[in-house]
Amino acid sequence: MKKRHFLLGILCLCLWAGLSGQAVAQGSGIYGSGLKVNLDTTGSKYIRFIIWNQLWTRYIDNNPNTIVNNETLENNWDIGLRRSRFLAYAQISPRFLIMFHFGINNQSFINGGDAGSNGSAFGANG
Repeated sequence: MKKRHFLLGILCLCLWAGLSGQAVAQGSGIYGSGLKVNLDTTGSKYIRFIIWNQLWTRYIDNNPNTIVNNETLENNWDIGLRRSRFLAYAQISPRFLIMFHFGINNQSFINGGDAGSNGSAFGANG
């Protein structure tokens, strides 16, 4: 029964997103130039910040008698932050640009990142 409600909810969400006409992709006129802070009145010197994320939701039908956290579960689900990125760049002069970019991969409620990773923001193993 829970599975039916979950799948029905996902179906309704997909239909709403597809039929609402409000779903826009990259390059939308609504987005504009992002978060931009001008450093002078002409706008030729500025700092710009960009953040983007990719979320995953998983639903899993477990095998009979599967035990998770000392509890038998027929199914389970989780939400994971597949990719998360932060980018900042500053145009200081016409010939000088500073850029800063970092990100994280595969974060969820269950794990701290990819196998062999300690889950740090810079992907350092150890």
